Amino acid sequence: MLLALAVDIEREKSQDLWVDHEFVFPSTIGTANDPSNLLKKFRQSLKVAGLPTIRFHDLRHTAATQMLINGVDILTVSKRLGHSKSSITLDIYGHIIPGVQEKAASIMDEITTPISLETFQTAPKNQINNKIGDSIINKLLLEFG
Repeated sequence: MLLALAVDIEREKSQDLWVDHEFVFPSTIGTANDPSNLLKKFRQSLKVAGLPTIRFHDLRHTAATQMLINGVDILTVSKRLGHSKSSITLDIYGHIIPGVQEKAASIMDEITTPISLETFQTAPKNQINNKIGDSIINKLLLEFG
């Protein structure tokens, strides 16, 4: 929203000179920004904001990371980044996806230990086998049903 506001301000200031090409980072008259000017403005903005110097490309990684941390699925992130395959995105950012390993471990724990140790030690064998089978079927139905 802030970027759109900045573009609107530039559009107002340039009036008749503005050419709307719908660029994300337009020049002061709406045309394509010279890469060196864009980089110069980017570095100035970082300095004014008191942020460390980073490469412009790092914004792409930051955006991808933030999307994944906030629950955007890998396929959507991949498409937004322009990757030809989601496997590329997964190779680069897969380690960032929060809680995936923990969720997988929790599900496997629930599937493989559907009864308490006390029940296992005291219940007849056929009752335990039925509980295990029912638990696995119920879990599969909940996850995929």
